[in-house]
Amino acid sequence: MKILYVCKSLPHSFQGGIQTHVWKLSEWVVRLGHDVSILTAGSWTKGERRYELGGREIIELPYLPGRRLPALSTAAEEMSFNLAAKKWLLDNQGNFDIIHLQGRSGNLFLKNKSQVKVPVVNTLHGLVEIEQNRTNGNKQDSIDARLHRTLAGNMENTALKNADALIAVSNEMMDELFSRMPEALCKTTKIYNGVDVLPMLRLDDTDPNLLLFVGRLTAIKGVYELVEAMRLIPEPIRLVMIGDGEAKSELMERIQQYGLEHRIRLLGGLSMELVEKWLHRCHALVLPSFHETQGIVLMEANACGKPVIANGVGGVPEVVQNGENGLLMPSNKPEYIAGVVEYLFKHKDRAIKMGLNGRQMVQEKFAWSGIAEQTIALYSLLVKGKFRLLTSQIFLSGAHPN
Repeated sequence: MKILYVCKSLPHSFQGGIQTHVWKLSEWVVRLGHDVSILTAGSWTKGERRYELGGREIIELPYLPGRRLPALSTAAEEMSFNLAAKKWLLDNQGNFDIIHLQGRSGNLFLKNKSQVKVPVVNTLHGLVEIEQNRTNGNKQDSIDARLHRTLAGNMENTALKNADALIAVSNEMMDELFSRMPEALCKTTKIYNGVDVLPMLRLDDTDPNLLLFVGRLTAIKGVYELVEAMRLIPEPIRLVMIGDGEAKSELMERIQQYGLEHRIRLLGGLSMELVEKWLHRCHALVLPSFHETQGIVLMEANACGKPVIANGVGGVPEVVQNGENGLLMPSNKPEYIAGVVEYLFKHKDRAIKMGLNGRQMVQEKFAWSGIAEQTIALYSLLVKGKFRLLTSQIFLSGAHPN
């Protein structure tokens, strides 16, 4: 099959869960013998560019970046890429057997269903309204945030109505989808995010005092609470934070204010290869998010044989079995984070066992080889025109499509 993925950014330009998902899924789809192209954002001034990278054809599409409109940057960024992608997809859709949209990337293509000539899949990683509510809490939304919520919400609804098939990455995502548009469940299947299960390093290569965080430096990830918790966590435990985001400058100020420069390092965004090295090196990974649809980095840490600490919200309990492959916190308040971290660093034998349990669980449930095979099976049903018939029969029988 000739498969096109649509994702606004890729890991070599922006590190994030959706970007990693697209890159690794496409890698394994190529391994299974299929032709893969990825449509992504490029330079406004350089025009459309095509090149080969890692066995995939990368198509960079020129668009007007949101930073040109600072007061409306988020909404402008979302709309600008989607308008450019819509035109390109309408003109080029006939070159592919399947088009697979990721999140909201490319959703405007589905606005007029009669113009769409090939099967379209949309993977849902999260809904904008829930993401913004979790991030902002009771804070007043900016004009940019309100406009973005409206535009992005409309694009999500378009995809839910007009995509030929939907993929939810967790039971949590299924529940969110049901709350938004119950009738879309009849064409939804659950396929988890995947992870690579790489050879483990020797346990004596682990730094027994190193705690690791990997993710966007933004409020929804609980990064402020994590830094506050480090004031309560005793030495010699140290924290390395990998990732970039709007909270970085304020985090640096707090770290300096608390005199924690020698115990907390902000490394910024790193390549997947370097992230993997840090995952192998750490004693444990912590993710104190306010919301996670699934939490890919938790599975990545387990794949490296490391235990995880996470706030038990959203889809996290689908990944972390408390006491088996990590520890779930009842809240991401600093005192809870500190208490759980101290426990896991004091009981190192139990931490090692949790990490090994997690590695086995990831191999059985989340390995990319199996995730790619499930996705290809869905593509095949769509190409043969059998997916709609199958889901309609399940829906009419009253059974859940999964």
